[in-house]
Amino acid sequence: MIRQAVLDHGIDLKTSLLVGDKDSDIEAGRAAGVTRLFKVVDSPKLRARCDVQLVIGLSEVPGYL
Repeated sequence: MIRQAVLDHGIDLKTSLLVGDKDSDIEAGRAAGVTRLFKVVDSPKLRARCDVQLVIGLSEVPGYL
């Protein structure tokens, strides 16, 4: 779906980010070439256990841009 969106809408993956709530979302982003990946999690305790930026909600994402 990500690659199709790139073709349909001219998205530049080098300047894009992906926010997901599942590991499969993050893996899809990686496979498509997205380098700025955010995963929404329920607990701040999980933040140290992942190689992508973890956020509690979408409202945190702009603080990382």
